[in-house]
Amino acid sequence: MIVVYNNAGEWNLLSKFTITTAMFGSYGFVYESMPDLSIEVIRRGHLENRKVTKGTLRSLSVVGVLEHTGTGSDALELYCYHNPFAKLPIEPNLLAELARNQYCFDDPYEGMNVWWEPKLIETK
Repeated sequence: MIVVYNNAGEWNLLSKFTITTAMFGSYGFVYESMPDLSIEVIRRGHLENRKVTKGTLRSLSVVGVLEHTGTGSDALELYCYHNPFAKLPIEPNLLAELARNQYCFDDPYEGMNVWWEPKLIETK
């Protein structure tokens, strides 16, 4: 597990989208020109600059983002993004008391229409 500290304040550079694209690559759309001159999206998903795959960075179980959310030292919140390809995944219930929110991903490369946003994990 790696934890990065987001001390950017209002200039939040560690959003769900930036963590997802840092892990799985640039998100984009592939368009195709149809015979009737219309344009259709034929694929959406993580297209390039992939870092976390079925064959790479499998020792990374979770990316944690620690954010300062107010005044005082107790105003820190941890957000965890679980790697779907981890060799040794961390059970979300183990992080439940530490993390404000935890997220998981379906296979981010499977299929032609993959949404970028991770799913919120409900813990006990």
